Amino acid sequence: CLLSRGLGDVYKRQSRFTLLGAGVPFAPNDGTECEESWSLPDVGGKLHRRRTMPTILIIGGYGNTGYYIAELLLQHTDAELILAGRNEEKAKGAASRLRGRHGGEVEALRLDAGDEAQLRNAFARCDLAVFAASTHKQLDSIIRVAIETQTDYLDTQLSIAQKIEALRRHEDAFVQRGMTVITDGGFHPGLPAALVRHAALYFDQLKMAKVSSYMGIRWGEIKTSLNTMEEFAEELNSFDARVFRGKQWEKIPLREWSSMAFDFGEGIGRRSCMPMYMHELEALPEQAPLPSRRSSLCCN
Repeated sequence: CLLSRGLGDVYKRQSRFTLLGAGVPFAPNDGTECEESWSLPDVGGKLHRRRTMPTILIIGGYGNTGYYIAELLLQHTDAELILAGRNEEKAKGAASRLRGRHGGEVEALRLDAGDEAQLRNAFARCDLAVFAASTHKQLDSIIRVAIETQTDYLDTQLSIAQKIEALRRHEDAFVQRGMTVITDGGFHPGLPAALVRHAALYFDQLKMAKVSSYMGIRWGEIKTSLNTMEEFAEELNSFDARVFRGKQWEKIPLREWSSMAFDFGEGIGRRSCMPMYMHELEALPEQAPLPSRRSSLCCN
């Protein structure tokens, strides 16, 4: 969940349903002034109707991602938070730790995301629903209730085809209801396209964009649920090695992967990389025009 004020410009340029994880425009609570105002569009989503700080529901709020999102929100905003999930004891424990460390309004809520009656009750109390749970299996229920209650939505789910297709099926309803819907709102995916868009503002022409990342994760030190493992395996199973090259997206053959190395600097060094297509990159050639037939866009 990107809360950096520097990405405010990226947020303002997005449509109401976007694949770019550009964050939610909350003003900082540290007394500093933003470089530019974040005027909200005149639409019907709950965030745009309110002028006070919102109530944010985090589904999976006691998990690895949801907990860190809650910490960032408490550090940078005055939002009231509801940590929701099927395990009420874990939600209460996480809420207690957050209140003790950061103060603020943090509540725990038992919520089965597959139960639409429970979702309606929870969404009725919030302005923004953040879907940070480790599974996308309840996505259809969440989308239906979000549309019904006109609740704005952000998710940090992996960018698998099933999720994107489900959101696109409801795109007209999002627009008709005046909702703000942001998907791929994390680092992987979420950040690569935002970085390219931001960098493109500083050049007359963008001829090449390469985004490389190194994930030095000690998996044995992280507690992950079975759902998280299944989702990660699903992403690996649908791996897509396409890059934008010569005015079109094309799959890079395995023999070319060895040339895609990147020097990540001291402590990491030069590492071999592999191309990785992300749905958020799809619209970039039109948004930040690549003028030449030799132009390229690649995420490694």
